[in-house]
Amino acid sequence: MVREFWITIVAYMPAALAMLVAYVLNRRAGGGEVLRWGIAGVALTFVAAIVQVGRVALHPHWFNHNALYHTIQAVALLAIAVAAGARLGKSDGDRHAAGQ
Repeated sequence: MVREFWITIVAYMPAALAMLVAYVLNRRAGGGEVLRWGIAGVALTFVAAIVQVGRVALHPHWFNHNALYHTIQAVALLAIAVAAGARLGKSDGDRHAAGQ
């Protein structure tokens, strides 16, 4: 099981790192406080992967490592969606204000 999961990590690591770098660079360039949500979301994605590989569980039967992984991942994706939605909303507002 763990061996197959490493294949998944290797497959999504470049995209996750690229997204983290983009959020950090945009934040430094004055991209707004909302980008903290994106940075936190990507960081939580890495935490979720560590939980899955390390088989960290809150309870062996009721809340195992897989359930904890998916819970953390859901929060991470929500944070990324908040950051992306705020950035898209800002872009739409800029276009409307410019009359485009």
